[in-house]
Amino acid sequence: MFNVAEALGCTHTTLELPEDVAQLQRVGAFAEKRKVFAAYHTHLQGSMTAFDQAFAASKANMANIDLGHYVAGPV
Repeated sequence: MFNVAEALGCTHTTLELPEDVAQLQRVGAFAEKRKVFAAYHTHLQGSMTAFDQAFAASKANMANIDLGHYVAGPV
């Protein structure tokens, strides 16, 4: 995924927000190495704190926020 993003000159790639902290760290490390942000997207798990673990795991982890999914998700 990061090879393709880098080859295309992308600044970020979007993927579903995982709940596993180890996965957040691993993806974040790849993102930092490739200088391509990992922009996580939520569906029904959207909340005010949904991205906290991702942000803490790596400075290359970002958010791709869809407000429709945030509103539709459980609060």
